[in-house]
Amino acid sequence: MTETTEAKQKWCPFVRVDVFDGGNHHLYAINDKCRASDCMAWRELTTTTTVTDPPGANEVTVSCGGYCGLAGKP
Repeated sequence: MTETTEAKQKWCPFVRVDVFDGGNHHLYAINDKCRASDCMAWRELTTTTTVTDPPGANEVTVSCGGYCGLAGKP
């Protein structure tokens, strides 16, 4: 899933703020969209490619988006 066009458009049940007002706790949804790479649960998907031109193998790592780690692997 791409971070900007897909993930950040999805709803996340964990984006809440806990406010304590002397005796009660209140949970407020301030922005209930996925935070993608700004979230500790976000897992990057990367691909390693071997480039052989020019001669000599060079490995290049490319980020291909990611997924929510709380939901498990896609």
